[in-house]
Amino acid sequence: MILKKCVSVVASVAALLVRVIVTLFFNFYFDLPFFFPAWFKTPANVINFYTFYQSLVGQSLGLAGLGAFVGEVAFLEYCPGHD
Repeated sequence: MILKKCVSVVASVAALLVRVIVTLFFNFYFDLPFFFPAWFKTPANVINFYTFYQSLVGQSLGLAGLGAFVGEVAFLEYCPGHD
């Protein structure tokens, strides 16, 4: 019984981490440049945006640049994925 719970917890955490990593990759290279081509033409523009115009999550955690982007996307992916 305890083994089943441990496997379930490990599988849930692994699934959430994979979801966040895949979402980070697609947001960074495809979604933002496709939907906002004037602002995010290159991945460097994404990092600059999160460096100078920080989001609420980035500001509250004290993050900037790529760390703010990762924190924002991970937070937004974790909230709907958390049951």
